[in-house]
Amino acid sequence: MCDGASPEERAKWQLTKASDFHYLSQSTCYDLPGVNNTEEYQRTILAMTRVGIPTDDQESIFQTVAAILHLGNITFAMGPNDAAVPAPGGKAAHHLAAAATLLGVDQEGLLKALATRTRQTPEGPIVSPLDPKAATENRDSLAKIIYSKASTQHTACCSTAGSEICTAAS
Repeated sequence: MCDGASPEERAKWQLTKASDFHYLSQSTCYDLPGVNNTEEYQRTILAMTRVGIPTDDQESIFQTVAAILHLGNITFAMGPNDAAVPAPGGKAAHHLAAAATLLGVDQEGLLKALATRTRQTPEGPIVSPLDPKAATENRDSLAKIIYSKASTQHTACCSTAGSEICTAAS
């Protein structure tokens, strides 16, 4: 997506080069010899279309992946009362805003979900701040859950589309 998406898509999803994203920069391999990332992106779209995934669903999939990439770039620092806050410098805040926008959620709500823990008691909820390490672990857990749910949804969509294609072919 970082290489293959159109300039308009990259702007809409606020994507830059792959090495700018924490979840993609765990390796130093961004290009494989003989593989054109732009062509592979176009092949992916063609394959999704051929199995019957509607354009709107394709858009949602790519938007969700972009949101996950931005989530991975939200870093935390120690704030007042030992609470995790977005790391200074503006990058964490930018990625928090981008992730919230792409996920269609409130930015403050997303930050609260990442940087606090809520426990339900008979007297009512208790909200406790997390330290930066725990907030980072929370961020990674949320990214994994979103990715898992998106993959499950995508698989169900492909299975449905595949069975419709198979039914139409018989």
